[in-house]
Amino acid sequence: MKKLAFTALFACAGVATAAPYVLPAPQPGALTEYDCHPVYSLEGIMSFNSKNMPDTYGVRAAFSLYSSGSGSVLHQFGINAAPQWGSETKDDSHYSVFTLPVTASYDLNIGLTDDLYLDFGAKAGYAWTDVDIRDDGSESVGGFTYSVGVGLKYKFSDTVWGKVGYELGRTYYSKSGVKENVTSHMIVVGIGCTF
Repeated sequence: MKKLAFTALFACAGVATAAPYVLPAPQPGALTEYDCHPVYSLEGIMSFNSKNMPDTYGVRAAFSLYSSGSGSVLHQFGINAAPQWGSETKDDSHYSVFTLPVTASYDLNIGLTDDLYLDFGAKAGYAWTDVDIRDDGSESVGGFTYSVGVGLKYKFSDTVWGKVGYELGRTYYSKSGVKENVTSHMIVVGIGCTF
C-alpha cells in the first residue's frame, strides 16, 4: 500500500513539473520608467555675456542619470562642471576671465519621434570666476548661478546621442559689498554616451 501511495505521489509530481512555465509580467530585466541609466556627456559652450564680462567659450562635462522607460517622456538628473575662458580689450585695458560654474541639473525630454527629443532643462549652482586685468592685477569672485534652456536631442544609436540648444543664464556676483549680475546667452552643442 505504501508503495502504491509513493508511486502515485511521484506521478503527480512529474505531471506538475511538466506544466508550462509562464514568465511574470513585467519580466525581470525589462526596463521600466523608474529605472535609471548613467549618461556621460561633453558639450561645447559659447556664451555671450552682458556688462563687463567678456564673452566666453569652453566645455561642459556632465554625469547624469536618466529614466529609461520606453515612454515618450524621459527625465534626466545631473551634475555639471563647465570651465570657460574669455578675454577682451576695453577702455585701453585687457581683461582675461576664467569661470567655473558647478551645477545640478534637471532635463525633461519629450519624444517628437523615435529618435528625436525636445529637451527642456534647468541648472543651478555656484560659479567661481577669476578676472585678470593687465597692469592692474587679478581678483576672484563667486556667486550663485542658474540657467534655463531648450534644445533638440537626437539618438544616433541606443548609446550615443547629440544635442544642440540655447540657454539663458544669470550669475549673481558679490564681493566686498559690491553686487553685480551677469546675464549670459549660451549656444550649446554636445554629445553624450549612455552606459
